[in-house]
Amino acid sequence: MKPIFPDCVVFYSVSECHVYDVSHLPEGLPFDSDKEKSLPSDVQIDAIQAQLDHESLVNKKHILIVVPDAWLSISEHQLDHPLSKKLAPLAALAFATETTFAPPDSIFYYYRVTKLSKQSSRLNIVACSRNTMEHLSLPFQKSAKCSGIISQQQWLQRPHHRFNLILLSHQYLAVYQPEEKKQQNARKRWICLVLASVVLHVAFFTFFYSINTDYENQRIEQQTAQAQQIVLPKQGNIFVGAVLATLRTMPREVRLSSFQSKDNTASIRLSLPEDTLQPLLTQWRQKHPNWRWQMSIVQSGTGSLKTQEVIDVDLIVSTF
Repeated sequence: MKPIFPDCVVFYSVSECHVYDVSHLPEGLPFDSDKEKSLPSDVQIDAIQAQLDHESLVNKKHILIVVPDAWLSISEHQLDHPLSKKLAPLAALAFATETTFAPPDSIFYYYRVTKLSKQSSRLNIVACSRNTMEHLSLPFQKSAKCSGIISQQQWLQRPHHRFNLILLSHQYLAVYQPEEKKQQNARKRWICLVLASVVLHVAFFTFFYSINTDYENQRIEQQTAQAQQIVLPKQGNIFVGAVLATLRTMPREVRLSSFQSKDNTASIRLSLPEDTLQPLLTQWRQKHPNWRWQMSIVQSGTGSLKTQEVIDVDLIVSTF
């Protein structure tokens, strides 16, 4: 059964239905449970339900119904052999059939297995017939999306922490559903497979993105270093030294392909992204307003650098 968090708890007693919001729940039971006897007749249950305050159920979608133990079939069985998880539902259903005198397909029940030793266990069962279940939950079917019945014993034995109502939703009386466990396991396997697939794809994407980024950075650094080592001589006149100093401040994405100088003239070939050319020339012209700049694009679309179009440019720089 899918776990839910009830927003309302209804307590049946011999005289009325006590309705409580989950924010104002009693610690125990809101009445004297010793006065509760066997299951009332249908007429008596109708009379109890007729006193129900339906206004208190407005907007209540998940209702937990607590029923006196005497109205249900509660039994305990000692077993002199271990009980597997697969056989436990069938064993509990067999005992519930004997105590409720109802056909197996019309029994709502909850069971709990307690292991006493390696060779013995205890089976606690709470059960009722379909007619009893439908009659007790009838007033709540119109307003609630779902409702579930438990015994007073289950309510009093609940753990006292914030998730106790969610845990109680696993104890609702329900019919035997042999395929439910298989469906739950299948859903869990599919969820695990989907999560594993997502994690694997994210890991692969992150890995390849990191590898590609590192490769691009290393390639640019290597090209820049090679260009600087090849074309930047350490000797020359004052003009050549100033040009070389300017070239050493180029951005990383600009590659120096060749450099030649004679007297007060320098010929330079650069490979750089197209949108980097004009800002770079503007910066250099502002820094050296006394130099003459001649530019010609010798080739366009030679490749891509960081996904940007790269062009080859010839520059001739000289003094007036």
